[in-house]
Parts: sequence; C-alpha cells; structure tokens
Amino acid sequence: MRLTRKEQLLSIGLAGLIAFWIMYAFVVNPALARLQTLRRAVPEKLAVMQEINIKSHQFLKLQHRLELLQQQITSQPKDFVPVRFLENLIDQCRLSDHVLSLETQSQQLDENYAESIVTIELNDVTLKQLVQFLSNLRSASPLLQIKTLDIRKNPAKPHLLNSTIYISHFKQSD
Repeated sequence: MRLTRKEQLLSIGLAGLIAFWIMYAFVVNPALARLQTLRRAVPEKLAVMQEINIKSHQFLKLQHRLELLQQQITSQPKDFVPVRFLENLIDQCRLSDHVLSLETQSQQLDENYAESIVTIELNDVTLKQLVQFLSNLRSASPLLQIKTLDIRKNPAKPHLLNSTIYISHFKQSD
C-alpha cells in the first residue's frame, strides 16, 4: 500500500506530535515539577543551613567560654574558701553588724566539678552599702558569681534594705 504525499505528511506530523507528547509527558513535565520543588525547597534548606551555622557559632562561643571557665577553676588556689573570702569582704565593706546569716551548701555537679552556694542575709543596709559590697564582690574574684539577689525594703525602717544574696562558686572535686 502506497500513501499519498498528503497522507505521508499527515503521518509524519502525527508521529512528531506523538513523539512531542511522549517527550513532554516523560521528560519536560517531570523536569518542570522537579524545578518547582527545588524552587520551594532550596530557600527552606538555605534557611535551615543558616540557622545551623548560627547555632554552630553559638556552640563554639559557649565551648570557648567553658574552656576559659575550666582554666580559671583549675588555676585557682586549692586552699580558696569562699566563706572566708566573703567574710573578709564583708569586714572590708563594714557590713559585719548587718549580717543576719552566712550559710554554705555544696553539691557535686559531675565527677570533676562541685558547686558551693553561699547564702548571705543582710539586714538594715543602705543602698550605697549594698552596691559597694556587690561591686567589690564582682571585681574581687571571677569565680564567685551572684546567682540570686533579693532586695526588700525593711518594714520597720523604710530607708534601709534587707537583702539575701546567693553566691555561687565552682571548684574542682578532690
């Protein structure tokens, strides 16, 4: 059977149309869908990557601070006793008469480090005396940290303050 020129052109056009449709269905359409997915996913992944980068920088800073703290803890004198140090500081600031109590609690943090918490209760102090004591405490030892500070007005003497200070000290376990 012989096809006419018109039928040949029609069959070639139909074969080309079928080939184009197959190409579009199995190559172009999946590629377009993949591009659309990538356009949506890439910004999300970049945001996640940026967040991970920020977190890794924060982690490195914290790790560096931890190493510095560990160096400070290991370099402190073995005979350092926070209570004695604080008693001397209280005497220097002339607050001995205002100390209601001075207590120490210790707890083991892990196998290498322990924390001592010294609680100082001060009564009938002026704001100036309290600020002087706290600034002297901060500048005296980097290993003593004010953990909690509670300041109240003295009910009997409104111009004076009562205060409870929790001071934390880290040391290497023996």
